[in-house]
Amino acid sequence: METKLQKLDARLSACVAYLIPGRTVADVGCDHGKLTAHLAQKGFFVIGTDINKKPLQVAKSTCSAMGCMEQVSLRLGDGLQPLQPLEAEQIVIAGVSAETILHILDDAGWIRTQGIRLVLCPATKIPLLRQGLCHRGFLVLDETPVVVSGRCYTVICAEYTAETWEPTQEFCLIGKTATKPFASELRDDTAIKLEKQLRGMAKESDEYEQAKELLEWLRQLPLPQAQHEEQEQ
Repeated sequence: METKLQKLDARLSACVAYLIPGRTVADVGCDHGKLTAHLAQKGFFVIGTDINKKPLQVAKSTCSAMGCMEQVSLRLGDGLQPLQPLEAEQIVIAGVSAETILHILDDAGWIRTQGIRLVLCPATKIPLLRQGLCHRGFLVLDETPVVVSGRCYTVICAEYTAETWEPTQEFCLIGKTATKPFASELRDDTAIKLEKQLRGMAKESDEYEQAKELLEWLRQLPLPQAQHEEQEQ
């Protein structure tokens, strides 16, 4: 009997759109296993990892119910540590902070191999992740802004080039989202966060003036008209 394809929210759907068919995927922090099962049902071989046993048990139940366990390997461990070097050609990390994502990448040196695709959806500090990727020699290929439950997120697709560079503050703030749907919502959300940072700075400092100029630039940035409709959860 054919099973129904797992339904994903906008964040995970945007992640799936960046994956290349036929290449093994590592779903880092697979949690409930919805993304793992969805990808397995679409023909990917998926290595799902999680640092805790309970989420892996739920993921196993999810994949079993969807009839796709033959396409899945579930492993206990931190980040990419349960994988052998180059065992996966595509890495998805979603739902954790930018600091955690960068930590996971730094702990797996084999990630710095040309041809390995990163698909990342940080829960916080998107500008920090963009900067960190550039400093580590990863090229941001594309980005997709999404809105789920009133919150703005960005899915980043990147690959290693070995060319490190210092991104501008403007790039760190908006990356490659300026021409995308929901870019206006993301800009407004970013401006609110920058305003909060300003309130915590000394007004006479150079840091304050730089942040203030950046906020003014961000507010004046011409972007596509706001969507006014939240993406399907």
